[in-house]
Amino acid sequence: IASCLVGSEMCIRDRSYIGRANYKYDNRYLAQFVFRYDASTKFAPENYWGFFPTGSLGWVASEESFFKNSVLGKIFDFMKVRYSLGKTGKDNVEAWQWLQIYNINPTGGMGFGSLGGQYVSGAIINGTANRDIKWDTTIKQNFGLDMNVLDNRLSITTDFYYDKTKDLIMFVSDPEEPIYIGSKLPSVNYGKKNAWLSLIHISEPTRQEAIS
Repeated sequence: IASCLVGSEMCIRDRSYIGRANYKYDNRYLAQFVFRYDASTKFAPENYWGFFPTGSLGWVASEESFFKNSVLGKIFDFMKVRYSLGKTGKDNVEAWQWLQIYNINPTGGMGFGSLGGQYVSGAIINGTANRDIKWDTTIKQNFGLDMNVLDNRLSITTDFYYDKTKDLIMFVSDPEEPIYIGSKLPSVNYGKKNAWLSLIHISEPTRQEAIS
């Protein structure tokens, strides 16, 4: 995928490769592996690519014989435990910040010598470059529990999510930056963020959901 400025050869290009593998044994043990291999020209060539895998496991406890013969089997018609762990990334930054770019101003200032007193073209630095900027990354975890009770007439789903982000792309401002460098600072991989969420959902499952 590419997007280019009109009249310019400067294009932003993205490319992705995606793969998935599933495993299921005896309707009890489930596993899935998904990966993304993404590239973005918003970064320098050595930082184009990011690899983002995700793995998940599931156990349908209600299919176990010991479960069916226990007190739990009399209460729960269906019970599945889920866990997933994955890595995602974002290129949330303006393009070409890794290149030193100059803006041409046709009336940049007064000339010297034979051009004295006339406005001449000039180049203005478009901020400082940061060639080291790269994908920010988030490690995502999810633990879930799916249950059906009352002869599959009631479905209960609980989920807990925890995200841990590092190398968050952000602009770190400094009120005195024009004084000692003469131009704005670039975006950097600086921030960190943790987030969590828990959910409980209760509903009446459809017939298809009840037998799946």
